[in-house]
Amino acid sequence: MALICDATIVIEASEKSGTRHQGWEAIRLGRDLYLLENVATNPNLTWPKQLIEYGAQILRREDLPDILLDIPNYTAGGVRAFEL
Repeated sequence: MALICDATIVIEASEKSGTRHQGWEAIRLGRDLYLLENVATNPNLTWPKQLIEYGAQILRREDLPDILLDIPNYTAGGVRAFEL
């Protein structure tokens, strides 16, 4: 999934969920990765801190609309949609 996405936003996750694998793939592929604040600060999760060290950003709910506007929007051909 990370391969076909311009960015990943983690809204909810558990310690052993596949979400952490999605996060690592996003980082590996150089995609933007955002962790909702409640995920990033959850004391029951160990992996968000590691992802943050590698470039994941903490996202507050009230900032979500702005972030969605800032995520690059590419077409299947690799051209930014607004350049068409």
